[in-house]
Amino acid sequence: MYVRTTTRRNKDGSTVRYLQLAESVWDAEHQRSQTRVLYNLGREDALDADALRRLAKSLLRVACPEELARLQELQETSAEAARLRLEWAKEYGGVHVLHALWRELGLGEEIVRACAERPSAAPLAEAAFLLVANRALAPESKLGLYERWMEEIHWPAAEEVALHHLYLALDLLAAEKARLEKEIFFRVADLLSAEVDLVFYDTTSVYFESEEEDAEGEGIRRLGHSKDFRPGAPQIVVGLAITREGLPVKSWIWPGNTADVSTIEQVKRELAGWRLNRVVYVADGGMMSEANLSTLARGGSGYIVGVPLRKSKEAQAVLSRPGRFQTVAQNLEVKEIAYPSAAEEPVAERRRRYVLCRNPEEARRQQHRREELLRELEAKIKALEARAEAHPKAACRLQANRRFGPYLKQRANGRLVIDRVKVAQEEKLDGKWLVITNDLSLSAEDVALGYKQLLRVEESFRRLKHGIDIRPVHHRTPERIEAHVFACVLALLIERVAELRTGRHWGEIRREVSRLKMVAYEGPGGRVLQTTEPTAEQRKLFQAMKIETPKLVHHVG
Repeated sequence: MYVRTTTRRNKDGSTVRYLQLAESVWDAEHQRSQTRVLYNLGREDALDADALRRLAKSLLRVACPEELARLQELQETSAEAARLRLEWAKEYGGVHVLHALWRELGLGEEIVRACAERPSAAPLAEAAFLLVANRALAPESKLGLYERWMEEIHWPAAEEVALHHLYLALDLLAAEKARLEKEIFFRVADLLSAEVDLVFYDTTSVYFESEEEDAEGEGIRRLGHSKDFRPGAPQIVVGLAITREGLPVKSWIWPGNTADVSTIEQVKRELAGWRLNRVVYVADGGMMSEANLSTLARGGSGYIVGVPLRKSKEAQAVLSRPGRFQTVAQNLEVKEIAYPSAAEEPVAERRRRYVLCRNPEEARRQQHRREELLRELEAKIKALEARAEAHPKAACRLQANRRFGPYLKQRANGRLVIDRVKVAQEEKLDGKWLVITNDLSLSAEDVALGYKQLLRVEESFRRLKHGIDIRPVHHRTPERIEAHVFACVLALLIERVAELRTGRHWGEIRREVSRLKMVAYEGPGGRVLQTTEPTAEQRKLFQAMKIETPKLVHHVG
């Protein structure tokens, strides 16, 4: 037995549906099923819905009383749930992860110790955490952090934090930076069994959205060599030392007109006070100078420093020495060269070793790019030659071009030609780089691979600039600027710990854990705070990071 529906179309185009109570019966004569109408219920739009519900209940009461009871219970539950109101849903997973690592690495304990004797110690410690967490999750200015971001996350301890606490926390980080960096690094190194035999160091520039630099003696925002290609903007120079795993060791800031080579002495002096075990400092060609090499070697320390191939007389002399490359890794060949030879150098200088490295794949890429550039350059020269009139301006523009100019020379008649000597010189440098070291215990392979790991510093700077968003810097005083940079470096430290434990990039981790929300419901029975159900991927990340998965229900009342 079932309810049958039939449809009739009226002359005006409208349709009317009719309901009938029917059953299927077997027609033995025709050997098929027939429909028999038991009762005409009438037009669908004219039926009494309440009467039908009462009829359905009566039928269920007789035929299936347990199903009727289940439906009634479901109806009551749905009615109760309908009275629940979703009050808000805020981000929780990312802050939960960062705070767990913050505590495990001892950052919270050291910050609390630093501000124990200051007024409002609890809000200050929490404000310091929020400064760092914000850089890792959704970088904002201090005002934006207070007015927007703190409203978008669920973190009850932040309720006591006012805007002035954030600025006081910056002052705290600036005042305690030297002690905090040392204590935190040794905690992290011990906890993660980090290798500190190699310390990688490099600098970068961070510019300000301003047209004027600070007056002499009044600040550190100065015009200088911009690595962000913003020569007209005042800047600061930021130095960063990291381990081979990419864990930040210490950071520095200097006025924007500070030369890279002049920073080594301070770096070496301050890290020497940490009493690290045997350390080899690794730095790029921008740090290469006799004074820096002497400074780095002081106290028996080792160094691996890049040598600029095009600007160094030593590099040209080393390149001219004979010897065969040996393959030590994929796309890496090395050749150790004694320069000067034992007969040429003083005994005191014999500890220096030069290792010439070559990447065959990169050499082929550079050769291919240069061949394309030379073909394009030949076409431009022919276009100039085809002109009937003189072309001094066009020739000057071509010579001044950064891509083409180095490969051009001018004949006596003023015409331009390709400098084949320069081309041959560049071909000899394809895929090569040169490093110098004073460490006799390292193999040529270790020296080459150690220097390649310097790319971690460059990657860290990219993270600081384009993930943690160290810019824009909304501060003027050196102390606040230094504290801002320190907060960014602490965020980088926590991110790297999470990455080392999970094998995933922080961007992936952040996206996944940020999907875990804290939700507030309010209904007749009170208010409930609970997280969304953690996904299998979130549980996997929590386990890899050694973090307890958040409990489901946080508050009922």
